[in-house]
Amino acid sequence: FVTDKTSQEILLNSDVLVTDFSSTGIHSRLIGKPTIFYNLTNDDMTFKPDYIDRFVYDLNSLLFQIGYLLDNPQGIDGQFVKDFNHSMDGKSLERMLKEIC
Repeated sequence: FVTDKTSQEILLNSDVLVTDFSSTGIHSRLIGKPTIFYNLTNDDMTFKPDYIDRFVYDLNSLLFQIGYLLDNPQGIDGQFVKDFNHSMDGKSLERMLKEIC
């Protein structure tokens, strides 16, 4: 589809993100959006990244999980933010200058 909105704008206006392996999944979790990984290939996934709330392998499971997450909003996961975005403290310029000076 064609849109004049950025992926960030679309994500901010969404209720749930359905994705495959993508950094958008991390962005989604950082702003408190539920994230579903839809494994279209049905491969056995031994590696499951921490940023994914739910894994699904078929359409029925996907629809069920979307409904569940819409009915049970999770909000921002403080531990996830701490693990993946610990430097978002407003001091990035200070750290950068310390490294280069």
